[in-house]
Amino acid sequence: MRGVDVIEIGSRARAALARAPRYEVLMTFSRGEVWRTAAGDIVWVDDDPDAFSPMGVLVARTAAPPLRDETIRTLLDEAVDRAIDHFLATLDPQPLVGLGPGLTPAGDDFLGGFVTIHPLAIDVSQTHEISRARLQMHLRGEGTRAERRFIEALRCGDDTSAAERALERLGATSGRDFIRGARAAMELAR
Repeated sequence: MRGVDVIEIGSRARAALARAPRYEVLMTFSRGEVWRTAAGDIVWVDDDPDAFSPMGVLVARTAAPPLRDETIRTLLDEAVDRAIDHFLATLDPQPLVGLGPGLTPAGDDFLGGFVTIHPLAIDVSQTHEISRARLQMHLRGEGTRAERRFIEALRCGDDTSAAERALERLGATSGRDFIRGARAAMELAR
């Protein structure tokens, strides 16, 4: 990712890089990388501006992500489904934290969607630092552009299909898991 053409930098990412311009690459994925600056800040580099909030975006051009075969379900997917059912019955989020496939685990993405609608205390120490940073963002009531458009449409009772399509482009399952969590929280509120 070094030398890529940066097309947008949000204020948080800019501030993090200004405090510590050196960084270590924590993870590389199909559309970019996740960095930790020398000051300990997490900076996510991606090619899709919908992947981030305007407050913390560093977006760069990279290759398009590969498509995932949606017909393949794993035992881990089934474990996430069982943990979600348990969570909805008990509202104990801890068994979901760090559970599931994906750069950000599916359980974390589900909880991120849930807490944007229904605030809940979560001990995020059980997941890795990249997902922990995302969950902490959701716990503060923040979200990506795509997430915010979806949540706003959902809360207003508007058509969410365009916002869902934008969210579903993010990650292998992250967008769908976020949508599922937000919808579950809306159902609980009824």
